Order: sequence, then C-alpha cells, then structure tokens
Amino acid sequence: NMYAPIWDNGENGTPVNDTNYYALYLYKTIQMYGDNVDIWEITNEPDLTGSPASYQGPEIDDSWWNRDPTPCELAIKAPIQYYIRMLRISYEVIKSEQPDDFIALGGVGFPSFVDGLLRNTDNPDHGLPTNEFPLKGGAYFDVLSFHTYPHIDGSTREWSNSANGFVYFRHSDRTVDQGYLKSFRAHKKVLEDHGYNGNLFPKKHFIVTETNIPSKQFGEYIGSKEAQRNYTMKVLLKSMQVGIEQVHFFTIAEEGEYFTLEFSHMGLYKKLGANIQSPTQLTEQGIAFKTTTLLTKGYVFDPEETAALELPPDVDGLALKNQEGKHLYALWAKTYKDRNESASANYTIPVVDENNVMEIYDWDYSITHQKESVPGQKLSLTETPRFFKPIGQAKLAFEIRPKIYPNPAHIDFQMDYTLFDDADVEADLYDLLGQHVLNVLPKTHQLPGNYSTTITTEFFPAGTYILKIKARQQTIIQKMMVQHY
Repeated sequence: NMYAPIWDNGENGTPVNDTNYYALYLYKTIQMYGDNVDIWEITNEPDLTGSPASYQGPEIDDSWWNRDPTPCELAIKAPIQYYIRMLRISYEVIKSEQPDDFIALGGVGFPSFVDGLLRNTDNPDHGLPTNEFPLKGGAYFDVLSFHTYPHIDGSTREWSNSANGFVYFRHSDRTVDQGYLKSFRAHKKVLEDHGYNGNLFPKKHFIVTETNIPSKQFGEYIGSKEAQRNYTMKVLLKSMQVGIEQVHFFTIAEEGEYFTLEFSHMGLYKKLGANIQSPTQLTEQGIAFKTTTLLTKGYVFDPEETAALELPPDVDGLALKNQEGKHLYALWAKTYKDRNESASANYTIPVVDENNVMEIYDWDYSITHQKESVPGQKLSLTETPRFFKPIGQAKLAFEIRPKIYPNPAHIDFQMDYTLFDDADVEADLYDLLGQHVLNVLPKTHQLPGNYSTTITTEFFPAGTYILKIKARQQTIIQKMMVQHY
C-alpha cells in the first residue's frame, strides 16, 4: 500500500497515514531505534539479479542503460519505480523525525540500476514526472552505498584472442583498482552525469557495506590469507584517498575451515563459539583491519603531500595528515603476478630529510605492538602496506641493520651488529602475540664497535618470533623462525 498518501492530518495519533503501511512501519521504527541510527540503508541489494542486461554497456540496446529492469529480473520482484517510492517515503518520514540523518541506497551493485533511479520518478506510470510525482529518484537519498566482490565481478581476468581464453590477474592490487575502485568510479560517474557534482545538485556521500575476497582458493577465484589481508588494508587506505566514508567487510566471522563456499572464508574473526562467553580470535584480515584503523585514526588524506611523494610505477600509497599537521605515510610495492602476492621495491621518500628517523609499523602491529625505527629516506617496501611516521632527527647508533643468522635456526641464532656511536643497547624476544619470551641482551652501555651475541632457542616451541633491538631512539625489528627437525 505504498502509493497511499504518506501523510494525513494526524489521525490515529501518528503524523503519517496509517494506511500507508510502510510509512507507519518507518515511523514506529524511528520511535524505537532512531536515537541509535544515523544512516538508514533502504532494502538490501535492490538490484540483485541474474540478468546480463544489468552489466552490459550502453551500446547494448537491451541493457538497463536503455530500459528499466523488469520486475522479474529483480530479486525484489517489483518495478524500479516502486523502489523509488520506497526511497521517497523513507526520505520524507525519516527526515521529518530526524532531519540530520542520512538515507542510503541499499548496497547496489550495478551503475545501470542507479542510472535508472536517476532518470525515473516514483510514478508507477513509467516513472514520468507529474505534479504528484515531481522529482526523480536522486532527490530521495543522500548516500550511495554499494557492494563489490572483486573475485566474482570479472575484474581479475581478461579475454585473450591469442590465448583463446581468459588471462588472469588474481592479486590484491588488481582487485582493488579494477574491482573495488572501478565500481566506485563507475557509480560516481553516473551521479555526475545526472548533475550530482556539487554544482547543479549536491554531491552524494559514498559508503561500502559489503566487500571482501576469500582467504582460501576456490576454482578460478583469487583466494589466500595474504591476498585477503592485503586487499583489506589497501581498500581502507584507497577509500580514504577517494572519499569513501565507510567500509564494512563481509563478514564478522568465518564459518569454518571445511566449508566449501568462498563466502564462508571471509571474516574479521575465526569461527565464533556457540555462546557469548566463547573466546574470540582475529583472522589475519581482522588483525590487518585493526592495525590500519588504529594507525590512521585522526588522519585524513593529504593530496598535496601524496603528489609530492612522486611514487614510481611499482609503488603505491598515500600521505595522511592529522590536525597537528603531522604526516603518516602508507606505502607498498605493487603486486603484479597472477595468484602471487610477492612484491618488493626500494623507495627513496623525497619529503623526509635524510637525517630523519622513521617509525615503521607493519600489518600486525595491533597485536605485536612492535614498531621499528630506521634512519634516512631509503625505505624497503613489500606487497603489504607499511606505515611510516617521521619522528624527527636523531644521532643514530645503528647505520647498518643487525644481522641475524641462520634464519630459520634449529638451536642457536647469531646476532651481529655494529654501533656507530656509543649507546645503551638492549634486545628482547617476543612471540607473535606480543608476549615477552626472553631478555636477549640486558640494557648495557656499549662503545662504538662490532658486537656478536648468541641467542639459544633450543627449548623454544617451533614458530616465528620477533626480536626487538633498541639503541637510543632507534628500534630495529627482526623476525626469527625456530624450526625443530
């Protein structure tokens, strides 16, 4: 009964027309939950479909760019004008009660559907504008919420005539640029083409309420813990760069190692227990998410500083700035091989003085709480984003990284290092949970020179450990692996 009038004269004790059941439902929902809601997302995935017309381009006469979706094509089983009517009722009722709240589309997936919203009114007669239905769909939402899953959207493969088949690009940078960001750019262009550019009409906000790639490989899809971890960090950082204001990853927790659907291998936590008191454990994705949000809190994208980085073709990243004007740099080596997350690059950062000291934070900082301090402008990058924070100039004790060998080791590690100035030196060993394991070198004042220390790990459990070496303002982090035969 959505086409009944939205408002009446206050009959039945409510400002809405009680015979418009959706308007009444919304009004009651606001009274109960409104204080806890700022963004109202209207109907999950209203454009969910199996129709090729959804993703075909404007050059195809039968695509949604050139006609409205039919009710049978949509999971909502209704004309697009009915969804616009739902948006209109939502906008009017919610804004009347909570004018500062935001109305969002319900996680759309196809720019052609958004184009249909912007060219139609809520008139059931083909969406034509009349006095009763004066405005097109763009008038009734503030936020474009979209969903994107690059492992299934075709962004990791291209057809090759010479190969007579698909060529694949299943790595994290491809999924971010040609999957996640390509979807954003396409939706943004539709809005701008219809005047939502800040001049004719106000710009829309952007949020993502579902995205991910699996942590396990299924069929031709991309899938690994490393790829998922890298995708997570790069999505969060690139969202800051392009202005996507919220990102929600699907889903809270994985369903378990032996599930055979790729969506079961997505989540910030490992499989949750049966009751609320069961212990929880973050996945690698969850750790990467926690580290990224922890380190970037209070920072915003700085386009001028990012341009000044003069990033080479094999490096990506951005500069962030906080209210005090201090910078944080997130940088990584671009991945480029199919089903391979390995990449490395050496980069000289031009915006930092060569005598500066940089604090370095890796993807697992949120659980290890270990950071490294290194001098100068020369940075070593990998496929996983690293965070670099200048902390000022200092007289350095280490100018060459300590050498740890053999690594992996069975019984003993040897640590060789050179001091270029006198300093108090100390070294400690931690496990991957950040728990202290061994005081390798008690705090000792040492003169310039060459030093060597033996680290006995014969009775340690096999696994990876973090060695933290401190001298003055420098902190050097080394990963060590213990193996038992």
